[in-house]
Amino acid sequence: MIYPFASGMTKSLFEVIRKSLAWLGTREHCSVRGMKLKKQFRIRENGTSEVLYRFFRALNSSTVGVDDIKYEARTGESFKLLKLDMLVALCRGCGLKRSKFGDVGTYGFVVTREYEEKDFVACDYLCVLGLQGRNMKHEEKRDALGRLLIGPGNPERLESFGQDNHRIVVSHQIREMIKEKELRGLTFQEACFEEKNSKQSVGRYYELRASKTLPKLANTRQLMCYGMEPTGKVETFKGDYSRMVFIDDPPYALGEIHYRRSNIEALGNFDVAETFEHLWIPQRSLVISQRFYQFCLENDIPLTVLPVRIDQV
Repeated sequence: MIYPFASGMTKSLFEVIRKSLAWLGTREHCSVRGMKLKKQFRIRENGTSEVLYRFFRALNSSTVGVDDIKYEARTGESFKLLKLDMLVALCRGCGLKRSKFGDVGTYGFVVTREYEEKDFVACDYLCVLGLQGRNMKHEEKRDALGRLLIGPGNPERLESFGQDNHRIVVSHQIREMIKEKELRGLTFQEACFEEKNSKQSVGRYYELRASKTLPKLANTRQLMCYGMEPTGKVETFKGDYSRMVFIDDPPYALGEIHYRRSNIEALGNFDVAETFEHLWIPQRSLVISQRFYQFCLENDIPLTVLPVRIDQV
């Protein structure tokens, strides 16, 4: 049986199905036990063969947009997941390339890991991205002594703790609570307010810092740089660790941090350390132990974290 496909070419339907089924057994199929996933698919009418697009539209009449088709499924939605995986497999079988957002002439396919509390508790270490709902929008500034200058935005959020441009700041009271835990590797640097007459300048505040720096990631080969060109095009990482980087792990929306166990054990015991890389933010991130994380949970400090994976080799 012969069926017309993209770009005016013809392929055996048997061959397309064979390739599609083979792909369903690969890693990119993204079937991860025990973790919730959200899969998103998109294909645009422009740049797709008319026959293929009409076929997809017939399968997904309820998800047709003005000029595209979008479809998503989550862990537990077995039929929808199978349907989405087959849509992706057919696109691959037709020779279409994957893109993150479904650019013209490609198919969009993104998988998002939807972490739950049990996923975080199962990790020895976690990467801190920030504090939930405690942002103070402000460009980072420091005084001549290197102290973080806290900007005027949302100062009321610093009654106990807050976040200033990805830097976590705590009050004197919270600092004393943390010190009682004797967390290994944690240091405090005094912070001050940019506006000297601020009502919030009463009292002392401290930036959380780390005395230890972690080794380079085990998955350095997956690093990419945010583009510096006017177009913002993503660039291949070439070893410049002063650049802000991210972990490219397609089709996942966000890559995971990996370290070799031997490298972590060489550091000795620690509760707080900083990454060697500038991951996702323009400075080094904090990595904390489960012990520190549990302290934050017990004291209602709403950290935003990501799992850190420790590889045996």
